[in-house]
Amino acid sequence: MSRGRGRHTGTRGGWRPSAPRSLDRGTSYTGTEGGSSTSADTTNGTTATAPPSRLYRNIDEMPLAAFVDVLCDGNLSSLYDGNPPQNRDQTLEKRHFESLHTEYTQRMLDDDVSVYENLKRMAIALSSIRMLEAAVMLAKDGSLTDGECLRILRSNGVRLTNDNDRNVVVLSSMLGKAIRRYREAREKYDAQLAQGGRQDRKHFMSLLAGMSSHFGFSIPFMATTVGEFCALYRQMTDEIREMRSRQAQQRKQNDLRRKR
Repeated sequence: MSRGRGRHTGTRGGWRPSAPRSLDRGTSYTGTEGGSSTSADTTNGTTATAPPSRLYRNIDEMPLAAFVDVLCDGNLSSLYDGNPPQNRDQTLEKRHFESLHTEYTQRMLDDDVSVYENLKRMAIALSSIRMLEAAVMLAKDGSLTDGECLRILRSNGVRLTNDNDRNVVVLSSMLGKAIRRYREAREKYDAQLAQGGRQDRKHFMSLLAGMSSHFGFSIPFMATTVGEFCALYRQMTDEIREMRSRQAQQRKQNDLRRKR
């Protein structure tokens, strides 16, 4: 999005959380992540292939309404672009939303160094957790022999031996430490967010109202992506900061003139 001021545009009609994509009349489908499904067309007896449902990959394609749905209401179905699949992995969904929420916070608070540092610690710890979880599973199966896996582990300070049982103990201990590091960083991060106010629906609607007033045009909740929301918020705060700086400079100049 351009940093210059301009009219925000969005899809007319907005977006409904968890709503299936429309098909021709008489067809229905159940989405599956990463695949497709077919259903009978009641109008002519043929079958139609439904578009696959998938998780939103990043905040630039995720609607703000869907993001708020997950964040404020815990509706993980809104993580999907289309109908959620029948067989869902809620652990995977929660992890995916953590990454989306981290991306959102980084863009909204990119000038807050302390928040960014805790986010960075969270990201590093989370990466270690994922790596060590996989390594523990492979070690328990006795299949931790792939050269590339061993190279990655060594590059992250993991030194293994020929004793597989010992490797499981070492990796499990490192995994526990990584989980504790993540939780500590998350607690600090959550405390910092709490100082900025609760993030509920009212919070987002108030921000949208303030941004619409600032820019002089309506920013639609149902037709704005999270990425667009973050960009407009940053633009607004930058402009307000610049305006306040100019006002402060003007007051200093006025004070100097009065003293002469």
